[in-house]
Formats: sequence, C-alpha cells, structure tokens
Amino acid sequence: MQRELERVITQYKKGDINNFEKVCEQMPMANLKSHRKEDVLASLYIATSLMSSPFTIHEQNKELVKGFPLLYQCLHNKHKDNVISFVDEIINNQFLKNLHFDCLGLYPRLVELDLPLRPAFFYDYIEVDKYRPVPARVSTAYFDTCNNYYKDLAEVFARQLTLLAGLNNLLKRGDHNEFEATLKVNKRGESRKELLSLDNFADVDLGQKIQYIDDCFYTINMQAIDSRLRNGIAHYKYEYKESTQVITYYPAKEGMERIKSEQITFMEFLRKTLLLFREVHSLNHLIKATLYYTVLILNKDV
Repeated sequence: MQRELERVITQYKKGDINNFEKVCEQMPMANLKSHRKEDVLASLYIATSLMSSPFTIHEQNKELVKGFPLLYQCLHNKHKDNVISFVDEIINNQFLKNLHFDCLGLYPRLVELDLPLRPAFFYDYIEVDKYRPVPARVSTAYFDTCNNYYKDLAEVFARQLTLLAGLNNLLKRGDHNEFEATLKVNKRGESRKELLSLDNFADVDLGQKIQYIDDCFYTINMQAIDSRLRNGIAHYKYEYKESTQVITYYPAKEGMERIKSEQITFMEFLRKTLLLFREVHSLNHLIKATLYYTVLILNKDV
C-alpha cells in the first residue's frame, strides 16, 4: 500500500481533507472520524505507524506515545507561558510545519526499501560486540538509492534535534533558548555563538548538536548516529564496489585530496539506515505530541 500512503501524505500536505478522507478509507483502521484537526492527525499517524510498524520496536513506540504527552503536561504546569512562547515561535517561523512535512515524506520511501532492509532486522538479535561484516550480496539494491535515503534521514534527524533541544532546555531551565551554562563556553573561555539561542543551535552540524543537549529526557541510540559516515556520503566523498558491496568513504576535510579513508559493508550501512529511521520515527512521536498540544490544549490551528 505504498501508493496509498503517498496519497494520504500528499492530500494532508495540500490540506485537501475530502480527498484525504477518501484515501484513508482504503487503508486499515485509518478511517477519518471527523474533519477536526485532532481526528485528521489521528488518521495520518495511524497510516504512517501501521506502514512502518515492521521496521520499528512496538514496545518503544508504546512508551513514547504515552511519555511525550506527559512531558508537555509537565511543561504546561511548570512553565506555561514559556512553553506556549516556544510553540508559538516554531509555528510562526514554519519550523514545526516544515519539519513535520519532511518527516512524513520519509515513510513511503522506507516502504520502497523494504527488501534491502529485511536482512538488517536480524541484527536486532545479535549483541553489538558480536557484529560480523557480511562480505557481499545481501541485496541487489542500488547503493545510490539507499545512500540518498540515509542522507535525508540524517538531515531530518538533525532538525528534529532542534525540537528536542528546545524542550530539554525548557524542562531543565524553563527557557527553550537557555543551554547548559558550562556548554556555552569553549576551552578558550569564549562564548559559543551557536548556543546563544535555539535559532543559532539549528545551524549546528548533527554530530555537535548531540553533545550540546545535556542530560536529555530522551535517550538517543548512538549506534544509529555516524557523523563521519554521513559527512563522507553527503559530500560525495565515497566509492562503492558493487562486487564486494564495500563502501569506502573519506570523512575528513582534506582539501582536494582523498587520503584518510574508512570502510563499511553494505550490510552494515543498511543496519545504520534502519536504526536511524527508528530514531526519526521515535522523534516523530514528539512532533505528534507537539501538534496535539497545540490543537487540544492551546486551541490553535497548525
């Protein structure tokens, strides 16, 4: 039902609720109860969750679906004015809408990669220190297709971290722009401009963003994050040998040269892709909680 999922997302983005309703009727359990925003969001998330359920961990999804609304309940009780100000900001500057739309666009593409990702599921049952590189032929999929998807997952996840950081700052210090004091100063005693505000933080690279979120309420799976791999393939500094399914990438800045290389098998790359999608999906639940908080508690359109 990949085509139906694409249509559900397309009609939602267009705001065409009549056609959205018709497409939802073709998907299991996604029937639209009413045209109210909360019911539209419910059908949308049922569709995306059902289609992605084989790729994710049910228990983790269940925990997050319950936990993230409780986070907003806590913030609303402790820092009501500041959390409302934060939500207003990310609505007015279109950050929340753009992030939501970009995140939704990743789901149909995940279904498209169903076959090459299947072998990666088996690594759920292997301890990390017992990983073995698979030499070749786990899939006939084109690396470029998987490569582009990984880059887009990393880009969306990096922007999700901005939402995560803002909420973490609110929870810890009551202000979405206030980062932990010791992190705001570098080793030379100079202020880090990237931590002067959440808006500045949004421009920080993925690898650095994680280290600036202190004692986060959400535990990021660091196995899913490989900034060096992401940098190598994002800047087209890689070579892929199809016969052995080995990826050689060059993560360092070396001017015009390519000297310091690292290698990863296609199987390991697919595993990282699966883990990174799970992180994006988990934080999509945080986006959903933000939308519901806006619609149901603040009575605002989004």
